[in-house]
Amino acid sequence: MSYSKIAVKATLVAVSQMMSPVEAWELELKLAQKADKGCPKGTFLGLCQNGFVKGIPVGSYTNSKKNAKYGLVGRELLLSQPDLYLNDTKKLWSDILGVLHLPPKAPNQQAEVLIELWKNRLLL
Repeated sequence: MSYSKIAVKATLVAVSQMMSPVEAWELELKLAQKADKGCPKGTFLGLCQNGFVKGIPVGSYTNSKKNAKYGLVGRELLLSQPDLYLNDTKKLWSDILGVLHLPPKAPNQQAEVLIELWKNRLLL
């Protein structure tokens, strides 16, 4: 299972079980038997922390600065032009870095998390 699918499942579990998104992420990660990767997790929890994931209240869920910021910038880009980004994670990632004035950097599934949440109507 991909980290983007883990983000979706963690959202659904957090909402239905009244669990924090951190606990739900850890549960889904364990069920998927995946290693804990900070980048997709930080992106997901950063979005949750700021109230941009459906059903998840604003809260303190992550200490991530960079990946949380990537998520917030990516969300704005995706909301402004979903047709441009929905099938192009490379373009979304490149534009996130461009908005932040950062040099090219290898992605680590941050854009996939954003797009999967959007496709599942969980990104606010």
